[in-house]
Amino acid sequence: MENIWLTIINHKGNPLSWPFLAVLWVVSLFYRLGLRWREARLSVAVKTRAPLISVGNITVGGAGKTPLVIALGKYFLSSNYRVGIVSSGYGRESREDIIGSGVEIQKMKFEAIGDEVLMMAESLPEAYFAVSVSKSHAAKMLDDKFEPQIIIVDDGFQHRKLYRDCNLLLLDAARDLRRENLFPLGRLREPLKAIKRADWIILTKVNSPNKDEDFCRWANAVLPEKKAVQVRYLNDNLISGTEEIELREVNKRKIYFFAGVGAFDVLEKYLAECFNDILKIRQFPDHCRYDSTDQNRIRKDIALYRPDYVVTTYKDYVKVRGFDFGRRIYYLDLRLRFDTAGMDFFGQLESTIKR
Repeated sequence: MENIWLTIINHKGNPLSWPFLAVLWVVSLFYRLGLRWREARLSVAVKTRAPLISVGNITVGGAGKTPLVIALGKYFLSSNYRVGIVSSGYGRESREDIIGSGVEIQKMKFEAIGDEVLMMAESLPEAYFAVSVSKSHAAKMLDDKFEPQIIIVDDGFQHRKLYRDCNLLLLDAARDLRRENLFPLGRLREPLKAIKRADWIILTKVNSPNKDEDFCRWANAVLPEKKAVQVRYLNDNLISGTEEIELREVNKRKIYFFAGVGAFDVLEKYLAECFNDILKIRQFPDHCRYDSTDQNRIRKDIALYRPDYVVTTYKDYVKVRGFDFGRRIYYLDLRLRFDTAGMDFFGQLESTIKR
């Protein structure tokens, strides 16, 4: 369904899409009314004792929230803070509340906690995690049980019930939000004016080959009162278990790539810069669980294309590493590089929460 929806909204000029777009327009209208009704009834009801930082976006699809949450977690852990991480565990099968240390959480199956929570727990074993349908409830669980010194909420921009000391809004530099419509006619979760709630604007993936320079200039020009930084998302290595290979050593080898992530079109163009010989790129829905049908599709692709390396993202790797594809699976390592203005980003955040 996700691929069908993306095909429709990405081809609005195609007359064959117009009947479906009409339906999406009607649904989008009700969605907008629902947002206004929710806004009218909204009041902040939950405040934690620990300072709280929210990381989120206003679009459907990946803007790079989870990597930034991990980077924040690593910074505060290295500064000897007791760190709590809140998530709804999007895409998981269970609705059960889960709480525990990263060491405990990473031993659980992704079906129970969600792929992104598993990623974060493996990257931040010393942090404490709470997973719940309600992020405010999860934050309170953390606050009461582990008494963290800082709480970071993954994908918290729309969770207005929860008080936050700092609101970080991520904007994908490759998507001009001025041309987007409200969901489901477009990718916007909220009208563009919601940007005013942010304390920081984080322009992500500014090294993307399809970075929209005009949108980035607009974001900096019309939001002068906001603190703004730009972040590059870089990959230097392929990793599989304990094996690590520099990307430059394999960029001319035959590559088969698969993944189920948001903003897949942006990822495709980035891959073309990383590898010179991509045999096949297989797209799966975001948060794909890789059932037997998906696994067989990958096996058939590998048998057909006979690549030198089979590559995916870390988010997908944590779900498929236990499957037998007859080949070793690698994932793209990921690191964040802030621009000059963002060099003291973490320090300024720390000063904010200490006030």
